[in-house]
Amino acid sequence: ENGRYLLFNSKEPRENNHSIYFCELKNGSWSKPEYFTILNSQYDDESPYVSHDGKVILFSSNRENGIYNIYISEKLDGKWTTPIKIPGDVNTTANERTPSLSKDKKTLYYSRWPSTDMSLAKVMSATLENGQFTKSNRLPYPVNSGNYEIGMVPSRNYSGFYLLLVGQKDMEDGISIL
Repeated sequence: ENGRYLLFNSKEPRENNHSIYFCELKNGSWSKPEYFTILNSQYDDESPYVSHDGKVILFSSNRENGIYNIYISEKLDGKWTTPIKIPGDVNTTANERTPSLSKDKKTLYYSRWPSTDMSLAKVMSATLENGQFTKSNRLPYPVNSGNYEIGMVPSRNYSGFYLLLVGQKDMEDGISIL
């Protein structure tokens, strides 16, 4: 929330998969990107999201059977925990990617699509109950408009969301603000 850290995924030419990196803003300049060892695996690790309070990182990875699932790591005693699949009914045999959380961390937003057909991507939500994200459901229009919705992030400073649309049927790729 203080804007001092940047978390992103990238695939360097020497790498076979996407990995997560971080930078820190120091004296007005960004540090050299560092490989985020605890989060990364030998598979694709992508779309990292940091909670508003900086204590939770969510990301997607295809480390099990080539299907993307959502993983969580928490900052405890100043260190990040080894990532685990997010508890609850969010992860399925479809691809779950691009996670984000509401400011109170009680609602998870993510995208889901079967196999490799991103054109079927829909934004979903799940509610935190008893330590698990359950009651996964597809969000209604205008979030899921029939285009290729692959991500939604709640605004940190305003009411509303940023919606990532890729390969839209009637428009160029881009970000919509709802």
